[in-house]
Amino acid sequence: AGLTRLCGAGSFLPIVGPAADVLSAARRGDRTGLAAGLCSLGLDLCSAVAAAGAAPVAATAAGSVAVVAAAGQRAAGRHAMGAAVRFATRAASSSRLVVKHTLKRKVSEHGRQVAVKFSLAVASALADRAVPCIPAVLAARQSSLLHGKAWEAILPALLTAPLPCFRDIASEDERLHARLSHEVYRACSVRRAVAAPAGNVLYAYIGGDKHRGFWYEPHQQHLVLAERGTVLSTDDLDDLRCDAWLAFGSGLSAVAVRTAAADAALRQQLREHDCRRVSATGHSLGGTVVVTLATSFNRGAVPWHLDAIHAFNPGGLPDLSRSLAFFLATSEVKVHHIHGDMISSSFHLLGRRRYAKRCGSDAENAHGLVHFLAD
Repeated sequence: AGLTRLCGAGSFLPIVGPAADVLSAARRGDRTGLAAGLCSLGLDLCSAVAAAGAAPVAATAAGSVAVVAAAGQRAAGRHAMGAAVRFATRAASSSRLVVKHTLKRKVSEHGRQVAVKFSLAVASALADRAVPCIPAVLAARQSSLLHGKAWEAILPALLTAPLPCFRDIASEDERLHARLSHEVYRACSVRRAVAAPAGNVLYAYIGGDKHRGFWYEPHQQHLVLAERGTVLSTDDLDDLRCDAWLAFGSGLSAVAVRTAAADAALRQQLREHDCRRVSATGHSLGGTVVVTLATSFNRGAVPWHLDAIHAFNPGGLPDLSRSLAFFLATSEVKVHHIHGDMISSSFHLLGRRRYAKRCGSDAENAHGLVHFLAD
């Protein structure tokens, strides 16, 4: 975990970071991440070459020739040592210039990316409030024009989104995964078996840790991984660290430690149980982790395949690599979003499922998991 965290933090460094990202993506079989890493690495290398320039390169080559000549003429004497020192000094100065220029470009580029992502997130949040009303507004305007009424007078009444509640239209499988996303928030010692909504199937809790849990139904041989969302605790700052990285626009590196741990735990459970179906679920940060798990691993690179993903209000800024990975993923990825939730409004703009708050829970925060539960 420490090495993974170090690699995640180091991804911000020029040349070294993209190179580590390329190796990590190649190991996972993540074609989208590999392409993005190679592009970033190419930009860093071009920037380093431009920063070095022809003069420092020529000076370095001349210094190298001078050292070799001096060593041959004076048999590694005092003058050769002085030439070597001067050469090393010039090389170090040139290296500092390259690193300084490349790091400055990297910081500036990352700042622009974060600004663009924040702008898109704000625009998405505003659109999230407006888009549900547009069909109703247009219909009312058309009706008012036909009947000679002032449609602006009825506009305030149309600002409530005509969206269904999750429990009214969700399938049994979706409601089961919502229950498991709620159960994983409990401490390991008090986690319980969870009954399917129909009541005729019971999923037994078979293990996990503070960040995740596994439930298994032996007759259907169905294994479910549930990742826990953020818990505010002074004893465990890992969740807050992940949230901070996500807020600054880091996608994969923000949840790299959690994703690697989930992958290792899932492999262990698959060795111990016969599984015909494997699915994963999570709320908030947990939803981000399971989506990353499904979209950043190529099926041929791992011994498991996730048949379905259910992410409830997953958090994160817009990410082009993630959006492309959604289309390439072999798993069925379902992103469930509550209308008005700012945190998940820009996570996946094209394929998410949108719902109104649970009936009778209008005062609750839109990001809460309560809106996905039946009771």
